[in-house]
Amino acid sequence: MVTDDGRVKVLDLGLARAVDPDLVRPRTTSPTSGLRRPGSSSARCRMSPEQIEAKPLDHRTDLFSLGVMLYELATGERPFRGDSSPALMSSILEGSPQAG
Repeated sequence: MVTDDGRVKVLDLGLARAVDPDLVRPRTTSPTSGLRRPGSSSARCRMSPEQIEAKPLDHRTDLFSLGVMLYELATGERPFRGDSSPALMSSILEGSPQAG
């Protein structure tokens, strides 16, 4: 978002996770059922190592995700890659950002 005075503010990276899984009820039909969910590959590619390992989170998680988004904007590529969710998460945990 851009404020009236021209400053850019990051409001939400869409990476929240539920604290109590019993509070989350999946819907079988929804007007947004075709949209990506937070657990999708697109969301996972921006997860910090702490999120993947279910460790306590703080502001550094958002900075990591912002860095991934800026990398994508600058290069048009994802910095971490994998053919499956486990491979993608392994790339984030153990790899380095990949150049084009």
